[in-house]
Amino acid sequence: MILYRIILPILVGMSLYGMEFGEFYKEALHNSPYLKGNALRVDAAKQEAAIATRYKNPTLELEYSQFDAADGSSDNGERLSLSQPLRLWGVGDARSSLAKGLENEAVSTYTLTKALFTKKLLGLYVGYKRDVHLLKLAHEASRIAKRIYEISLVRYQNGTISKADMIQSKLDYKLALAKQRQAELAKLQSYYDLLGFAGFTKEIELESDYTEQLAAATIQSNPLLQLHRSRAALADSKERLFANKIEWIDIYAEYEGEPNDDIYRVGMSIPLALFNTRKEERTKAMLEAKSAKLLAENTKRSLDIKLIALNKKRALQKRLIKRLEEGLKEGGELLALFEEAYRIANVNIVQLQQVKAALIKTKASLIDAKAQYERNIIETNYLQGKYND
Repeated sequence: MILYRIILPILVGMSLYGMEFGEFYKEALHNSPYLKGNALRVDAAKQEAAIATRYKNPTLELEYSQFDAADGSSDNGERLSLSQPLRLWGVGDARSSLAKGLENEAVSTYTLTKALFTKKLLGLYVGYKRDVHLLKLAHEASRIAKRIYEISLVRYQNGTISKADMIQSKLDYKLALAKQRQAELAKLQSYYDLLGFAGFTKEIELESDYTEQLAAATIQSNPLLQLHRSRAALADSKERLFANKIEWIDIYAEYEGEPNDDIYRVGMSIPLALFNTRKEERTKAMLEAKSAKLLAENTKRSLDIKLIALNKKRALQKRLIKRLEEGLKEGGELLALFEEAYRIANVNIVQLQQVKAALIKTKASLIDAKAQYERNIIETNYLQGKYND
C-alpha cells in the first residue's frame, strides 16, 4: 500500500506532463543505431592507430641438411637464423603522430555526426511543439466559432438576424472543426517524425514546453571546421612519415653447423631507396593537407557571414514577436467587445468574424515567429559547436 502511494503520483505526473525533453534527448542518443554505428568507427580508428605504431614480428628460420660424400659416407648439418626488422630513428615519432591523427580525424567525424543529429532532433522537436500549439489554437478557434454560432442561433430564433447570417456562422464553426482535424493530423505527423528520427519504437508522452537557449561559444568550436583541421593534421602527419625514404632495416643473427665447421653470422639488410623514394606519397599528402586547410579557411569565412546574418535575423525576430504579442493583447480585447456588441445587435456577423479571423491569424503568426526564432538559436548553437559534446 505504501509502495502504491509512492508510485501512483509518479505515474500520474508522467501521464499529465510527459517525458521532459532532456530525458528524451538522452534516450535518443542512447537508442540511435545511426550514432552507435558512427561511434564504432572511432573504435575502429583506434585499432588502426595501434596498427600504425606496432612493431613487426621477428622471423626464425630452421634448416636441416644432409651431406653425402663420394666414398658413400654421409653427415648432417643444421642452420638457424633469427632476424628482426628495426624501425629507424625518428620514424617512431612520425608513426605516433599518424596514429594520433587517425584517431582525431575519426573523433571529429563522429562529433560532426552527433552535432548534426542533435540539430536535426531539436528542429523536429520545434516542429512538433509548433504543431502542438497550433492544435491548441485550432481548439480555441473552434470554441470561439461555436460561441458565435450559439449567439447567432439565439438571435435568429429571436428574429434579429437573417437565416443567412445564422447559416454563415454555422458554416464558420464547421470549417473551424475541419481545421482542427487538419491540425491534429499535422501534430500526429510531426510527433511520429520526431520519434522515428530519435530511434524510439514505442509511443511516449512528451512535454512540449522546452525552449532551446542561446549558448555562449565561438565558431572555433564548429564541428565541420574542426573536422577540416583534423584532416589537415592527419595529412601533415602522413607527409612527415613519407619524408622517410625507408622506415625499416633488418638485423639478423645466424648459426650454421656443417660436418667440419661451425659458422656464425651477424649482419643487417638495408633497403636501397633507388626507384621507390615515396616522393609521390609525400606529394599527395602535402596536397591533401593544403586542400584541407583551404577548406577550413573557406568554412570559417562562411561561418562568419552566416553568424552575422543569424544575429541580425534574430534581432528582427525578437521585435516581431514583441509586436505580435502587443497586437494579440489588443486583439483579444477587441474580440470580446465585438462579441458583446454582436450579442446586442450593434455589429453584424461579417464584422465579428473578421475580428475573430484577425485574432486567430495573429496567434498563428506568433507561434510561427517563436518557432523561427528558436530554429535560429539552434542553427547558431550548432555553428558555434554547442552540440559537440
